[in-house]
Amino acid sequence: MAAANKELDAAIPAMEAAKEAVDCLNQKAIQEFKGFNTPPNGTEDVASAVQILFGVKEEKKRTWPSQ
Repeated sequence: MAAANKELDAAIPAMEAAKEAVDCLNQKAIQEFKGFNTPPNGTEDVASAVQILFGVKEEKKRTWPSQ
């Protein structure tokens, strides 16, 4: 259990930094992002991770067309 707590303590700053990065997005940036027919490499993974942070649990709802 101590090892798990140590790993969690190490991960929390990265999670908080990611949340701050997402919180600074504005509506214009989100609309531009959603307008991509095909996202740049890695974008779909990042978008899926953000949806997980916001509580989207169904994997089929985390595909690019539904984001």
